[in-house]
Amino acid sequence: MTITRIPLEKLSPNPRNVRRHSQKQMEEYKRSVEKFGQTKPILCDEGYVILIGNGLYQAMLELGLKEADCYVRTDLSEKDKLKLMMADNKVYELGVTDMSAIDEIISSLDGDFDIPGYDDSLLEMLQMSTREVSDLVMDYGKVEIPEAKPEPEPPAEYYTNNQLNGQNPYAAAQSPQMIQPSAPENGDGDRKFLVCPKCGERIWL
Repeated sequence: MTITRIPLEKLSPNPRNVRRHSQKQMEEYKRSVEKFGQTKPILCDEGYVILIGNGLYQAMLELGLKEADCYVRTDLSEKDKLKLMMADNKVYELGVTDMSAIDEIISSLDGDFDIPGYDDSLLEMLQMSTREVSDLVMDYGKVEIPEAKPEPEPPAEYYTNNQLNGQNPYAAAQSPQMIQPSAPENGDGDRKFLVCPKCGERIWL
């Protein structure tokens, strides 16, 4: 396999690429290139149309790089080019991550979690002990409940001694009180009413 250095301006992203790259993935692609450089070639056809490595090409372009290592295939039919693109993406997806191997690697990094594709917080959680994870889970979803404040006492002007018959105004406010006014008001002296426990307004019966 012959690797050729080709200017990025000569390469063309494939309009039929089956993989869509999120903004998060592109940021991690760029982190990887900045940290390790280009670690695998971009595979393209004889016309420099990219078959494998469209995301890598875009990351290098955004970083302002000028050239890329490329592997040029000139022996593929148009159908094989399409099959190659589909196979490259799908075969990778069929793999399974060995979490025990990941745990061993994380333990050997001594807290240096600057790894493109991984969040520091995720790697720190993977390194936690069973007790630490249990404590974290127990605290999850806890809500601080504010201390209950006593309900304010209703304004004294809503209640007169005659209306309350000597009761505590606060106690009277807990439930509507049927009251017979001591003196006629606007011709309603013979009517009974309730005092609203919330606002103190009279509700005539």
